[in-house]
Amino acid sequence: MRGIGILGETVGSQICPSCLWRIASQNASGGPPRGPLEFFRSLSTLPRRPLVPSSRRKRSASLKWRIGIPAAVHGNTTAALPSESTLDFDPFTLGKDVESCNGDQLLNHNPVQQTVVPPLDIDAILEEAQPGRILAGLTSSPEFQQAVSQLPAATFSEVIRLLSPEYFIEPSKELLSHLHPTTAYVNRILPLSMLMARFAEQLETIVEQRRYAGHRLGLAEYTHLLSCAASMGYGRMAHRFWEEMAEDGIEPTVECYNYLMEAKAWDGGYVAKENHRVRSTVWNYEKRKRWPSNPGYKGFKTGKGGVRDQVHGLFSMMVESGLNPNEATFIHVMTAAGREWDMESVKTTLRTVWGIDVDLLEKDPASHPPVTVYAVSSPLHPTSHSLFAVAHIFGSNNEFATALKLVDFISQSYHIPIPQRVWQELLEWSFVLSVDRFGENLREKSVGMIPRDSAHKLFDVFTSSPYNTPANFKMYDLVVKLGWMRQSKDRTFRYMHAAREHFLQTLKTRNQLFHKLSSMHKEIMSTKGPYRTDNSSVTGEYGSVLSEPAYDYRLTHLYPSVTSPGAYWDLYNTVKHLNVTVARESLRFQRWIRLVLTRRKWTGSKARWERQGIPDFIAEWKEFLPRRVFYHTRAGIVEFDPVSFWPEGHRWDLASFMLPLWDAENRLIQGYGESHQSQTTDDQENLNDPATCATRLD
Repeated sequence: MRGIGILGETVGSQICPSCLWRIASQNASGGPPRGPLEFFRSLSTLPRRPLVPSSRRKRSASLKWRIGIPAAVHGNTTAALPSESTLDFDPFTLGKDVESCNGDQLLNHNPVQQTVVPPLDIDAILEEAQPGRILAGLTSSPEFQQAVSQLPAATFSEVIRLLSPEYFIEPSKELLSHLHPTTAYVNRILPLSMLMARFAEQLETIVEQRRYAGHRLGLAEYTHLLSCAASMGYGRMAHRFWEEMAEDGIEPTVECYNYLMEAKAWDGGYVAKENHRVRSTVWNYEKRKRWPSNPGYKGFKTGKGGVRDQVHGLFSMMVESGLNPNEATFIHVMTAAGREWDMESVKTTLRTVWGIDVDLLEKDPASHPPVTVYAVSSPLHPTSHSLFAVAHIFGSNNEFATALKLVDFISQSYHIPIPQRVWQELLEWSFVLSVDRFGENLREKSVGMIPRDSAHKLFDVFTSSPYNTPANFKMYDLVVKLGWMRQSKDRTFRYMHAAREHFLQTLKTRNQLFHKLSSMHKEIMSTKGPYRTDNSSVTGEYGSVLSEPAYDYRLTHLYPSVTSPGAYWDLYNTVKHLNVTVARESLRFQRWIRLVLTRRKWTGSKARWERQGIPDFIAEWKEFLPRRVFYHTRAGIVEFDPVSFWPEGHRWDLASFMLPLWDAENRLIQGYGESHQSQTTDDQENLNDPATCATRLD
């Protein structure tokens, strides 16, 4: 028995405490992750095979994330990738059901199909300034790599600034930030952590090529690299570039300081599991103090030398160097203080910089003096970023009422419209702080709890006059779950129907743009003459580790090459993003349906829900059913395969164009309209029937 205990102590640190899967041992030696891939892999639990004797394991091919640029050596900046021994499982292996599909549905695993590669007009590509096209050239064309590495400093600065996080990272952050890596792998969606790792390694390799050619980076290049690290929440990458700036003798600007502060304050805070552990609780605080950290707590650190000390130290350095802080500077200082419960520093900053007395605002808002007035052009004039900051800081510190008052007060004082992003942040924290807690440490978990209907009331406020802010799918996800938790059938189904309308609009837009993309592709192919589309850059986009994600199956043959025009690249990127959006929203529909079917009793009659409610619900939502449907009744468990509901018996692959919605969009929309009209008619008839009204469910 003691031997078993010792074994458990030995491998305990390699087991995820939430899902009991084995964790890749990048940090087995006790040191931090060295490269972008290792860092982002360490942030979230990856789907690993359970612990089994080594004799029963099957070795898999090692992952190869290097893009097609020869790596050069410059100090210690070369990313170190996991060795084969540390990766026992390839998370991107496609399932058998996908591999057995027809060849016209999937891309050939050897995408290089061109007979003649056309020469590149490098000047035209640079003049067009399309980010995706330029990155494709830098990762797939040695000719383009050589030309860019020899560009003058000013021109290279403009080129690398085109590789912006606003194009490559930001569109996916909101969409995939709450998608667990395991869910992403199962549905063959590229996780946000791997997308960020790919982009970080591409940037580092491009920088290495530039240095290998004998050039040094300037202030503009370092500023852009720091902004990329801040956008990804990659503190180590930002710190490394910061040290290299000092080695090259470059004096940082206010923007450089701000990006480094942001990268440290949001270190690892954008990927799944990490962003679910930013609430200020004793548990999270103690977990983030430890080293090495468990999955979910590997980002910013607390305690001595933690994120607060680091950011406040940078602020002192910036002031001592004679630089004037701006709005972003104080936002990052407050965010870092809020990470460690230092709310007094947050309140002091608001009072000193903008004249906002938080304590007085809570006690007697009418007696609050006028705020400090700044010109609109002043770097200290608050913007929507300040609204988001106070919503996040006070919400994560269990002070939701204060967050709501501050957002409204700052908005009115400085005439700043409250954007959708701020309302979503407030709604998320109202959801977190209104959910009933249970289990151990109940008193600690219940700190800052608010009334149960707060989130629904907030949703009604910002979607109605005077704000009239449209709800996005994430907001619908929150209120649907809240309605389910409160056993409110009416609220749950009402929000599900509204979300379906939102989904259908996204689906129609995607399908229309896909047809436009397909037509444009045919036109380009007809004008290329003997040249074929150079699809070899597909490998450059995803790396050899990831052979065509499922959401690109119908897009892969349309993937633009370096010779494709910029307009085609823009359209392709839009369609690709909409395709992933459809997949992500479809996953949420599946989740809602599972929740509804597991609710054994809504408010009202249990027998009526089992015998009439569930069959009607399944018939209405048959296009969105998960791959396995089961529910409980008083007589037992009902389980069936929903394949009979899908056109031609094809299983719904949520992450590809092989959706029944794709080929049957008109049928789905028409069917929904008919069922909705029929339901409305039935409701009107039932309202005229007193007996029916008496037994009507909530």
